Amino acid sequence: MKAVLLILGMGCCMIASAQFNFTVAQAFRSGFYNSGENPGHLIKGTGILKEAAYRMVFDSNVAAGSLLIYYAEYDSFGARLFSAQYTEENEETICTYSNTYSAGKLLKRYYTISTNGKPEGSCLIQYNEDGKEQYLYMYGAGQMEPTVYKKEYDKQGLLQYIWEADPVSKRFSALAKFEYLSNGDLSRITKYPIYRRRYTVAGQILLFKRSREKDIVKETVCNDIGQELFSYSYDKNGRSISAVRFDWISSPANAGGILPLDNRTATSATVVSTSGTIPGSTRAGPYPYSYNSASSPAITAITNQLNYASENWKPVESFPAGKSFTNTRSYHTKKRFVAIRAFKEDQTIDKIITRNETGAIVQLIKYHYNNGAVLRYL
Repeated sequence: MKAVLLILGMGCCMIASAQFNFTVAQAFRSGFYNSGENPGHLIKGTGILKEAAYRMVFDSNVAAGSLLIYYAEYDSFGARLFSAQYTEENEETICTYSNTYSAGKLLKRYYTISTNGKPEGSCLIQYNEDGKEQYLYMYGAGQMEPTVYKKEYDKQGLLQYIWEADPVSKRFSALAKFEYLSNGDLSRITKYPIYRRRYTVAGQILLFKRSREKDIVKETVCNDIGQELFSYSYDKNGRSISAVRFDWISSPANAGGILPLDNRTATSATVVSTSGTIPGSTRAGPYPYSYNSASSPAITAITNQLNYASENWKPVESFPAGKSFTNTRSYHTKKRFVAIRAFKEDQTIDKIITRNETGAIVQLIKYHYNNGAVLRYL
């Protein structure tokens, strides 16, 4: 009798979309294509053709079994040919890939996506001469017209802008701008507001701070009022060896000494208090980085320079100056989880251990390769 392994997942999503995750580790940040925890050049260099990840199930702190959460097959260049991922809701996401090469260089990647057997759409990625992602064409199920994104790089080859094509006017408008220090470290991401007929995605500032100790680099991602969102540590090869996520809980309006938005005088290097507004909420008055207004300098400069249609940047009504807002919330640190990655000698990921604030293991994920990687137990 065939016994099918119970399938659960990490909740990872491979479908590229406008909701780029700017707060993940640098290897996956803002990518059109999620290459997985182990990037393609390591998959190729170590001769991996199959890869599977299992979440260990604990019973009274003792591993009692494992659940398949991820499986993939690769070509000889380290690019995916097939992948399957599973969520905690028991959803199965299947992707099949077609990769086009020229002289060993990747030119195009096309893949289809299905969830629980239902087609969800497809994506086409085009790469530039340097092998970097340039255009993304996203086709929803049954859609003839794609949603289009493109990337722009500076002279050093660093990502500078992500652009999104308006589905109606077909004009590109800035989705995000990346700024760097003189040594190439990322210092800031400006996420510009997106206006659509049925919804609005607010603008946001993300600040990145780095410190170095011997061969270890620590990167902290903060919002524009200084609250820490994530913290990552990298080894000398740039691999993420640990990650910390900070959770925040809301409290009643103006708790913790929060100031009315109009009266704040903070800069990117100053934190006015340990509390702040709901991430992504509309900013008001003269508060710094008021990117939700059509008159904001950064947006005005970009839209004027590239002559975008005014409907791409509809103004948001600001609050009267000096008004105290009853819907303002403050956020305080609730808990944190630390994920520590373990590597083999070949530098592929062997396991990921997640601990809570007390140091107790809350999740353990193990990776298996080639003959040890199976989609299902029979």
